[in-house]
Order: sequence, then C-alpha cells, then structure tokens
Amino acid sequence: MVIMPAMAEQNDILKTILFSFNVFVHMLVGITMGVPMLYAVLQNFQTDAADSEAIMHHILICIPAYQVLAAQALLSLCPFNTWSSPLKKSNKIRAHWVLHLCAYTMGVIGSVIILSSKKKHFETTHGRLGLCCLTITPLTMLTGLLCLYAYPLRRFCPVKINKLIHVVIGMACFACSSAAVCFGFDKEAFRDWMNERVTNGFIAFTGIVTSILLFNPLITVFRLIYKILNRDCHSLNIICHTLIGIVVGVILTYAFNLPSGKTKDHIILCVLGYQLLMAQAILSLSPHNGWSAHLKLVDKKRAHWILQVVGSVLAIVGSFIKIIDKNIHWNTNHGIFALIALVFTTISLVNGLTSLYAYEFRRFLPSNLSKLTHICAGTIAFLAACISLSFGIDKGMFTGWAGSTLSNVLIGFNAFFTFVIIATPLINFFTKLKNV
Repeated sequence: MVIMPAMAEQNDILKTILFSFNVFVHMLVGITMGVPMLYAVLQNFQTDAADSEAIMHHILICIPAYQVLAAQALLSLCPFNTWSSPLKKSNKIRAHWVLHLCAYTMGVIGSVIILSSKKKHFETTHGRLGLCCLTITPLTMLTGLLCLYAYPLRRFCPVKINKLIHVVIGMACFACSSAAVCFGFDKEAFRDWMNERVTNGFIAFTGIVTSILLFNPLITVFRLIYKILNRDCHSLNIICHTLIGIVVGVILTYAFNLPSGKTKDHIILCVLGYQLLMAQAILSLSPHNGWSAHLKLVDKKRAHWILQVVGSVLAIVGSFIKIIDKNIHWNTNHGIFALIALVFTTISLVNGLTSLYAYEFRRFLPSNLSKLTHICAGTIAFLAACISLSFGIDKGMFTGWAGSTLSNVLIGFNAFFTFVIIATPLINFFTKLKNV
C-alpha cells in the first residue's frame, strides 16, 4: 500500500504527540514517587504504633515498587512507550515480567518491614488495601506465568480468557496499590507536612496518574472481551437494546408522573438525548448493530450524525433547563457528571463536524487526530451521562417512587449497556492509535 506524503506527515505529527504525552506521563510518575520519598527522608515519625525507621524504610521500598516499577511494567506493553517501543514483542513481555517480579519482591520486603515493627495490623484502610495488594499480586504473577505458556495450555483454558484474567487481576492489583498510597497520604502526619489543600490536590493528582496508566490495559480488556463475545455479538446487541428500552421506559414513566415543571422537562429531554438517541448514534457504527448492520458505511455515518445532533441538542437543552432552574449548581455527583457530559457533548459535536469533513480540514488538523478526539470526546460524554443517570436514579425522589430494589436493578442495567456500547468506540480508538 502506497502512503500519501500528507497522510505520512499527519501520522508523524500524531506519533510525536503520543510519544510526547508518554514522556509527560513518565514525569508524572516521577512526581508521585519523589514527593512521598522526600517525605520519608525528611519526616521524623513520632508514633508508638511502629518504629520510625521501619516506617521510613517501608515508604522508601514500597513507593518505588508500586508507583515506579509496577507502573513501568504496565507502560512497557504500551505501543507508544518511549523506552520499550523499539523492542520486539517478546522482549516487551520479558521486560514486563522482570519489572513486575521486581515490584512484587520489593513490595513484599517493604510490607514485611512494617508488619514486623507493629503489634496490631490492618486496622486502617491503608493497611487493608496494602494487604489486598499483597494478596492479589501473587495471582497476577501466576496468571502472567500461565499467559507466557497460554498456547500449550489452551486445552485447559482458552488463550484469550487466560489473558483477560491476567489483565483484570493486574489492573485490580495496581489500583489497590495506588488507593493504599492515597490513603497513606490521607494520614495526619503527611497532611501536617504538606498542609490540607496541597495533600488533597496530590491525592487527586495520584488518582489521575493511576487512571492514565490503567487506560491501555483497560483498552486491552475491551478488545479481549470483544473477541471472546464476537460470535454472540448480535445476541448481545439485542440484549443491549432491550436494556436501553427498559431503563428509558421506566425513567420516562417516572417523569410523566411528576407535576409539570423544569425537573420533568430536564429528565425527559436528557434521558431521550443521552440514553436513547446518543446510545443509538454510537451503536449505529457497530458492525453487529441490528438495524444498521445492512447499511452502507456512508449511510451509517449519516444516521450516526443525525442521531448524534438530535440527541446532543435535546441533552444540552435539558441540561440548561435545570441549570436555569437552580441557584446552586454542581454540588452533587449527579450534577458534576452531568456537567462533564455537557462539556464533552459540545466538544464531540464540534470535532464531529471536523471529523466529517476531515479531508477538507486536513491542512489545519490531521484527519487521524480529528477522528481520535471525536471518539474520545463522545465516549467520555456518554460515559459521564450514564454515570450521572445512575446517581440520579439513586436519589431519594426516584427510590421513593420505584423502591431501592428496582433502582439498583436499573443502575445495573445502565452499567451493563454502557459497557457494551462504549466497547466498540474504545476498540476503534486503540486500533487507530496502533495504526498511526
């Protein structure tokens, strides 16, 4: 295949952006390690619960283990990781395995040091999460070993399922370690050292870095699930449509029973905009979607664009109706995620237009970058809208009408069809990144 010079130039620009972002992520990882290690060296721990030197050694060993080596083990398999991208796949896997083994060994040593100096154990959330991490890590190592020999063991366990288990357990282990670190930052001694506001900001910063590091493994999970369920995707699509109908139908029934007012209009417009029309807009591009599977690609794009525009307009209008109706805004989880959905819906509309006319705009914006940002913004908007809906269902007004059991079932249905709907866009996003 001949690559046009303009397309090659666009790919180079996008690769530069992705590799630069990877370097930036490495800097962020360095900050999450450097600050607690500086604290361990400078702080004079005054506590009867454990020996001062034991606490210092625990921090100095566990932080590099989990925040650096484990993070590098995850990044080593990323296609745009600076230091591992030139390596062959087999060498990337070796690097991943060695880094993970070193991280676990250091984590065990650091944990044993603090355990041996304390009389009472696992009384805090920090300690319990550390125990979870220590428990899950051997499972990660075991499933990783099985992945290395996945092909010879395929008679006993399918290769894709083996890999899926390893990735999910590995993500859980890293998330537990980062959560344990954050609860360590939340301790009084660290807060006194850094002050209240800076500590809260640093905890949020660590959470953001963790989310970035888990993004690539999360995409891998979606791809593996997609491949495993590929034969049954049509059935899964029917289930997804059914669940959308149930959730939207129940919410609309509740809304129509409310007295006329801004809240009623807000619910009807936002549920129709996000959960019905935007969901169908995303599904319209899926190769396994029932009503659009037989359409040509150009017709699928037209259907996607129409549904997206109508759904977004309804959702935006519904959001502003409630914003005008309230004096205090975004003071609940429902409102915060609704704001995120509103912002990214607007972004999705704008770069959806640039994506539609990507060839005409190629002088100003690389076509691949335009499509990638559209997928990313649209996925975040829909995910935030569904999370906002879940918090809305959990409100007293709705649970008082429907009951807690039905509310929990609807939240479960909402989570399930959200996962199914965003799977294909995330896989497309990752595929486009790899093909840059």
